[in-house]
Amino acid sequence: MITFRNKNIRKIRPLAYAKQVSLLFQDAENQFLAITVQEEIELSKQHRITENYSDQLIDKLIDSLGFTERMDQVVYSLSEGQKKKLQILEMLIMDPPVLLLDEPFKGLDYESMQIVIGYLINAKQQFGQTQILISHQFTGLADLIDYHVTFANHNLQYQEVIR
Repeated sequence: MITFRNKNIRKIRPLAYAKQVSLLFQDAENQFLAITVQEEIELSKQHRITENYSDQLIDKLIDSLGFTERMDQVVYSLSEGQKKKLQILEMLIMDPPVLLLDEPFKGLDYESMQIVIGYLINAKQQFGQTQILISHQFTGLADLIDYHVTFANHNLQYQEVIR
């Protein structure tokens, strides 16, 4: 049985919990709605669920992810790694209670991956965000994930607690 806030999701209207869940698409380009980096970030600010990410914190994230000089750049002209970082930045800004991440490290170099992992850990620890991660990447994730579940033969199988 799958529950959301201690209630069986079959007994909850889909819209009630769907508004609390966001999905990071595997292909970043399918998630973008605006033209420039700035417009994408502003759109995420308009749709944020909480105010956990202040403008000052957002500016820090923008800088650390390398977007300060790229705010006017067309999102489709970014490298694959830059698109993925922008996509993750947008999800962090929106700060949903539940974040589903489909291959969030695809296209990221090691340094960028470590920065992103740090921000995801912070969102989980500081803001209580639940994160469900789908990834072929396991290296370097021990601090981020709590449980390891595999999907095989149409079944989920619990593997281990990661700590």
